[in-house]
Amino acid sequence: SLSTSLKNNKIRSPKSQARVALPPIWILKPSTVNKGEGIRIVHCVEEVLDAVMDDSNIREWVLQRYVNDPLLLNKKKFHIRAYVLAVSDITVYVYNEVLFLCSAVPYNPYDTSNLMSHITNTCYQQQKNKFDEAKYILTWKDFEKSILQDGTVSSEEEANKVSKQILENIFLITRDLFAAYVGQWSVFTPLKGCFEHYGFDFLVDEQFNVYLLEVNPGPDYKQTGQALSNYIIGGLMSETIDIALRGVGCGNETQTQNRNNSSKMTMVFSCQLRGPNA
Repeated sequence: SLSTSLKNNKIRSPKSQARVALPPIWILKPSTVNKGEGIRIVHCVEEVLDAVMDDSNIREWVLQRYVNDPLLLNKKKFHIRAYVLAVSDITVYVYNEVLFLCSAVPYNPYDTSNLMSHITNTCYQQQKNKFDEAKYILTWKDFEKSILQDGTVSSEEEANKVSKQILENIFLITRDLFAAYVGQWSVFTPLKGCFEHYGFDFLVDEQFNVYLLEVNPGPDYKQTGQALSNYIIGGLMSETIDIALRGVGCGNETQTQNRNNSSKMTMVFSCQLRGPNA
């Protein structure tokens, strides 16, 4: 458990290079801060208390178990950014063209003092000189090429299978999250005739298990970078307009079918909600 783990772990040098089994590590981050600011990697209760006392102006924190065995691309940690569209009250879509946001430095699980190795947020990584957008902001094609070159998989077919498995898990996690919020009117109130984008961040481990890191309302599209902006964000906006207009009856049946056949949006959840005063 969280309590037992934090109590049992003793304060240790974060630079220890001893190749021993790692104790459970936790990541602590402010719940209302973005761009990777304020994130700490902690091992014990004392480190949690120190972090909270150092930033006394922050009143809400999130403590998550750290995944020690992330899948690596060219020896670097990454996370996946998936754009999610919620329409009216409520249908939810995932945009299939996700981003792989990579660290600019090799991953070292034994050195938690070098946060550049652990925090893959693009805004945080850009603090490092020589951050090359083309190298560290990747697409599905880049991902499959990388895991093949790294020897993670042995064929293009296997790489494509892994991609499909990861995407399917993203769909399932997104579906389950929205399903959990049905009826939670005090914190989530979808409105008929409206739409909203979210940025869902995921981590993948060495066994290709997928974990939800966080959900960002009003995502920062700059994380996509300049080179991929038209391809990713342009496509996202075009698909969003198509779906939003379809909901108010714009376009004929043939046009709607053509959009469905070429769409990169996958519907993962749909439920007719009733508000508290319905």
